[in-house]
Amino acid sequence: MLFVVGCHVNGMGLCVSHSGGNEGWIVRSLAGSLLMTCVNIFAMVSGYTGVSSRFRLSRIANLWVQTVLTCFVVALGTSLAVGIPVSGFDLARWAMPVAGGIYWYVTAYFMLMFVMPFLNCGLRTLPKRESGLVLAVALVIVCGQAAIGIKGGLDTNGGYSFAWLALLYLLGGWWRLHSPCRRRCAFLWIVAAIVLLLTGTVLAKIVPARFYAHGYTSPFTLGLAFCVFNMCLSVRIANARIASFVKWLASCSLGVYLVHMAPVFGKYVFLKTIRSIAVRSVGDWLWNLLWLTIAFYAVGTLFEASRRALFSLLRIDRATSRLDRLFAA
Repeated sequence: MLFVVGCHVNGMGLCVSHSGGNEGWIVRSLAGSLLMTCVNIFAMVSGYTGVSSRFRLSRIANLWVQTVLTCFVVALGTSLAVGIPVSGFDLARWAMPVAGGIYWYVTAYFMLMFVMPFLNCGLRTLPKRESGLVLAVALVIVCGQAAIGIKGGLDTNGGYSFAWLALLYLLGGWWRLHSPCRRRCAFLWIVAAIVLLLTGTVLAKIVPARFYAHGYTSPFTLGLAFCVFNMCLSVRIANARIASFVKWLASCSLGVYLVHMAPVFGKYVFLKTIRSIAVRSVGDWLWNLLWLTIAFYAVGTLFEASRRALFSLLRIDRATSRLDRLFAA
């Protein structure tokens, strides 16, 4: 989620700032290539953690309620704070953010949650070789098209789609079940460094953008994301308090996305803050990228923590858990 916020900070305004000479261009390009892995990593994590989970209607209900409440409260609160007129259409749209596609990732992920039981069953049932071959062929076709400039082929929409999230969910789940080399971190560091240097310097400079297809479905972006994903899997946290804090941050991560990309807030706070900052050197650019990313991440985390505390007080989660009992019955 830090990568998601950083990608938005950079791509929605900071990247157009002057950073001075070739050195500034290289640093910005390398950072942009690394941050672009954000969605792919997030989707693979979903598959890695979800392949062994049970289907629960309460999870879908909680996602819906969380998205609706966050979107509505943040958008309305920001409108009142900055003096933006609010119409009845705005209120209706904010009350239906999933159906209305305000958050593309949540809309795609919401549909994915209904399909997860079937994907999990297929991953656990099919032999390792057969399932791995099918998945590899699908990824090669999609990423191969992206590499030659066909970003929306096979309904992947450049990665902004349910189809792409489903493929990466399968990849993360397959890796959880069949990975033979999760701890070869030194090799992954070398591969990640090579891919990053290629995408951030050589390819970005000499290959036309329409062929390079620098995006979520790019084979280079997916390869780099896969390396970073596995490097994270190799991390072992011995301190129980730190591990508990990391898990708490993880549970708040989606809320960070919902807050900083909420209607009105995204336009009048997030974007205006980024574009109002003058950048005169690559050092300024890097510093602003870091502090803005951390600041908006912290704001989103605090809001999500408050929402979770409110839901716990109102016993919302307990109410949605009744759906699981009805479904089981």
